[in-house]
Amino acid sequence: MAVTMLEKTYRWRRSTQSIHVWRVQFSQQRVLFQQKYINHWSCTIDSCHGNSKALSSKLRVLLQPELGSCSHLIAGEHAHYFVAKIDGIRALTATSLPPNIIDRFVSEPLVDLRPATADEVASILKRSDPKQCLLDAAPTWPIKHVGDFLAPVIARMCNASFNQVKLPDRSKKAIVRVTAEKANA
Repeated sequence: MAVTMLEKTYRWRRSTQSIHVWRVQFSQQRVLFQQKYINHWSCTIDSCHGNSKALSSKLRVLLQPELGSCSHLIAGEHAHYFVAKIDGIRALTATSLPPNIIDRFVSEPLVDLRPATADEVASILKRSDPKQCLLDAAPTWPIKHVGDFLAPVIARMCNASFNQVKLPDRSKKAIVRVTAEKANA
């Protein structure tokens, strides 16, 4: 029996047995849909064997996040949302006492950082997942592939950043995405 019919039966009878049957059927349907989704994409990816351009176009569709219901939002609406949120917080905390900030003793300050070594960087690169951010200038896989050669350069960059107590401005950027649940809140 179809899930919609089982749902109607439950809503009409309101029994524990009818809700159980409905939930079991719903779970089975969900598993079936997930398996069909997996099979579809497995076949689609397998059909691109040897054709990296076709594979790239298929994976782009699969891996790009859906824009969903927040795609119609514009920058002004985002700004209004955050301004209203901050104004609300300020209104709620206007009569509150200032925070009591207590200095804490740090037993090992950051000035005693041990310099990074090329071996450590190479080990970290090997263990890292092949994930990538849109802000990354180079894809992750070639970096991992030539990690042993790049490790000394990356170690020197890290050590220079620690010694100068500076983080490059390019490393201070982030991509922020508003999910549909937050946009509708």
